[in-house]
Formats: sequence, C-alpha cells, structure tokens
Amino acid sequence: MFRLAQSFEQSGDAGHAGQLYEQLQGEHPENFVYFEALRRNYTQRKKYDAAIELCHRRLQAQPIDMNVMASLGSLYSMAGHPAQADSIWERVIASAPRNPGVFRLVAQEQIQLRLLEKAAATYLRGRQLTGDAYGFANELAGLYAAMMNYRSAADEYLLMLQQNEFQLDYVESRMSVFTPRPDGLSAALASAQRYADDPKRSIVFLRVLSWLWMEAKQYDEAFVCAEKLENRINSNGAELFAFAERAFHEGAVASAAKAYARALEGGAGMPWAPQAHFGYARCLEELSARADSSSAAGNEESDGVRGVRTDRVIAAYGVLAQAYPLSEIHVQSLYRIGVIRASRLNDLNGALRAFDSITVIAPASPMQSRVRIAMGDVYVRQGKLEEAAGQYMAVGSSSRSAVQQQSDALYRLAELLYFKGEFDTVLVMLETLTTNSESDEANDALALRAFILENKDGNMDALRACAQADYLARREKLSEAVAAYASIILAFGSAPLADEAMIRKAELETTLHRPVDALRTLQALLSELPKSTERDKAQFRIGEIYEQQLHDKDNAMKAYGEILSQYPNSLFTDEARKKIRALRGDAL
Repeated sequence: MFRLAQSFEQSGDAGHAGQLYEQLQGEHPENFVYFEALRRNYTQRKKYDAAIELCHRRLQAQPIDMNVMASLGSLYSMAGHPAQADSIWERVIASAPRNPGVFRLVAQEQIQLRLLEKAAATYLRGRQLTGDAYGFANELAGLYAAMMNYRSAADEYLLMLQQNEFQLDYVESRMSVFTPRPDGLSAALASAQRYADDPKRSIVFLRVLSWLWMEAKQYDEAFVCAEKLENRINSNGAELFAFAERAFHEGAVASAAKAYARALEGGAGMPWAPQAHFGYARCLEELSARADSSSAAGNEESDGVRGVRTDRVIAAYGVLAQAYPLSEIHVQSLYRIGVIRASRLNDLNGALRAFDSITVIAPASPMQSRVRIAMGDVYVRQGKLEEAAGQYMAVGSSSRSAVQQQSDALYRLAELLYFKGEFDTVLVMLETLTTNSESDEANDALALRAFILENKDGNMDALRACAQADYLARREKLSEAVAAYASIILAFGSAPLADEAMIRKAELETTLHRPVDALRTLQALLSELPKSTERDKAQFRIGEIYEQQLHDKDNAMKAYGEILSQYPNSLFTDEARKKIRALRGDAL
C-alpha cells in the first residue's frame, strides 16, 4: 500500500496518495515513515491545519521529538501564523540551548521558507548561547551571500580562516562566487584589508588580500601584498617569484617584472632563480613589444608602459644562454632571440642562426618541433619553400612531435602547395586535417578547402592570383600584397573570391595603419557586391576600424548598429551588441 501511495505521489496524483497515507498512518500511528509521508502530502496540498493537527498528535506520543517540533513551526508559518511559528521554534531552542544541532535544525526550516534574515539571526543567537565565537561561520557566510550582504559574508569566511588557516583554498573558492560582482569584490577587499592590516594576525590574510587584488586586476596593490608577505616570512624571494609567475600569465607584465627583480635580490641561489631570470627577460620582451605597438599607433606611451630597447632584450636572453649552458633555459633563450629577430627586427638570417643552434646543441629538447616550425616560417618569408617544407615534414614525421604540432606542420605544408598552385594535392591534404575536429587547424583547413572548391572550377586564374597575393602577405610583403589584391578585384570583380580579396586587402591596410583606405575597400564591398556572404563581416570590420583606429565612437556605434538591423542572424550580432553597450558606457 505504501509503494502504491508513493507511485501515486510520483505521478502527481497527491489526492489518492494522501488517502493511502492516511490509512497507513491510522493503522500504524507509531511509524515515523508513514507520518512523514502524510505530513509532506498535506503540506504539498496546502492542508496546513491537517498537517498541524497530525504533528500535535505525534508530539503527544513523543513530546521531545525536536524534528517534528521544528516542522510544526514551519507549518504555522506557512499557515499564516508567524507568532505561533516563532513560539514553537523558541521551544525547540530552549530544549537544548547549548546544542549547535538545534540551531541548525531551526535555521534550516527557516531557510526553506526563505526567511533568510530570521535564519541568520538564529545562527547568531546560537553562536552567543553556545559560546563558540567561530560557530556557524560557514552557514552565515552562505546566507549573507544569498542576501547580497557581501561584506558580512566576507567577514564570516575570514572568521573561518582565522580559526583554521588550512581552509584558505575553500574560503577563496566560496568568496569567488560573489567576487565577480563589483560590489561583492569591493566588500571582500574591505574585509580582507581590515584583517591584513593587523600585524598580530596571520599572514594568511595577506594571501587573501593579494588574491583579491589580483581578482580586481589591481596588480600594483597585489605586488605590495606580496612584498609584505616576503618581508614577514623571509622566503628568500619565493613568495615574490610565485606572484610574478601569476602576474605574467595574467598579462600584468610591469608588475611581474618588478616582482621577478625583487625576488632575485634575495633568492639568486634558489632553485627557481633560472626561471625567474627567464621570466624577467620575457617581461622585458613584452614591455618592448608594447612600446613598439604604442609608438606605431601614434601614442608616446601606453598604459604607463615605458619603452624597453629591443637590443637590451636580446642581450638579456644572450646573458641567460651563457649563464645556463646546455639547459632548457639556454634553449628557450635562444628561441626567444630567434623570434624577436624574425618578428621585430626582420633579421631573418639572424633568426635562423639562433634556431639552427638549438637543433645542434639540444637535438632531444622538447622545443625541437616548435623550433623547426619557426624555422619553416622564416624560410617561407625568405621565399625558400623547399627548405620550409623540409622543416615542416621533419615535425610531421617525428615521434617526439605532439599531435597538435603534427597537424600544424601538415597544414603549413598544405599552404605551401596552395601558394604554388597545386590545388588538387592541397585538397587531399586538407581532407586529412578536417577529419580531426579537435585539431586547432580543422577550421582553417575547412575554410581553405571550401575556398579552393568554390573557385577551382571556372575561376582558376583568379584562384592562382589570390594564392600569390596570399603568399606575399605570408612573406610580410604587405604593400605588394595590397597591390596584388587590388589587381584581383579589378580583373576578377565578378569571381566568387572578389569579396574575400576585398576583406583581405582591408585587413592588410589596417595592419599598415591605413584605416581610411581600409574603410574605402570595405564600403566598396558593401556597395558593389550586394550578394556577397561577407557583407556582415565587412560591416563589423568597419565598426572595429572606427572604434580602434580612428577612435570615432559615434560612427563605430552606427556601424555596429547596422549589424543588428541589416544582419540580425549574423554570427557577429552578439559581439556587435556588446560593442555598442561598451561604447555607450552601459554596465556589462
């Protein structure tokens, strides 16, 4: 009969279930399972008076059943009698005022009724009556967070930490529920600051405060905390090194550089010192690159970052390579020198010398595949396609290459054949790449394959011309590539690839800091190719040029607005909406 009642209840037939539960309870009044089932059924059906009477009968037989009494208080509350509910809960607490479980029992009933403030008051009273200064901190913190009282929530979590420092990871994970909110983060920072400023308290609060400043992206403040930690525990720079590593990976390069340098002042002989030296050099490289980028954009300084000469960066890596010969730091330093010479100085021969030395001195290094791909890219820029193919094939055939590196090398080989116009062979190679959907190159392979298939039959001359223009772009002969795309647009304006040639031309013009020319190219696409599938992309790029290069907020919003009105189903719609809100200054 009980199983039948349960099946009625599960199917939503509470009425028939209630009839069976009533019969079972009448025949077996001592059975708690039947009692609880009937109480639940009455509650679900909002028959509160019947449920209250049922609880009173139960309490006559077992007057000290605190679970039933707590439930009775909830029934009175649901029935609209809050005074009686409070009276019942008071009786529960009075039965064992020093038992923490009693307060949890009552508070849980109140939480289920969404009486959160009342539940918090119950826990606070329990802390007072039990004499446990740390009691119910976890429960109170969760309640305060649910009520968006983030300052009190943070205080309670820090109270937990004061009781047990080993709960640091748990406390940070719980606080991270509300720190993404600006008001939650500011409240947590205020609480942590109060604890951390007290020199008598544990350093664990400095760790919390440093973490919160990192969450707030206030890396200079976080660095101050890291310095205070270092001064208090004298870890020979280990604390500062750990901070520097995280700051660098989060893009706070200036703060990371200061931390690396400070860490090495007291930890030059520590095991992590080589990595700290390398990290500092990486910071110099990034600062130099940012300064160059800012200068190219017409700014004297960007985000307070001052320029670092490229030759100083190369010299720093050279010192590292000499200081740690035949080590991974040596290999990584030579690799960074090669990257800088290729990407920043256009010293392709110098880059090859750096890369080639790695293949000689460290043939078993995990960096070998990465180095060979970089060498292949340099050979492409030099126009030496056979040498580039040799490097890519070495990566693709090496058992030491990761699967991703092998896919990368295969795609680059396919690109070389595309540049040479061997389109049928390219299609076969790309077919292999597209079967592995987890590969980073899968989407690029699909796009190139579709581009070739769309234009191979009937537009072979246009396709060959576009491949040559792409080759010039890959060799970073950007002005020549722009001219080549312009010729394609002029000669093959009716070909399917004309819109793609316009998009690529505009992107190179943007790279060359010719935003007005890029706008003309994109606007020509919109006016001359009304059936192009790239129109939404062109419109979005127009918005980006106005926003990022011309700093014309009004025209940028207008351009993004065209995406919403003209192309509501575009993949760019969501991003355009976000851009508009950001430009308007809306809270995101």
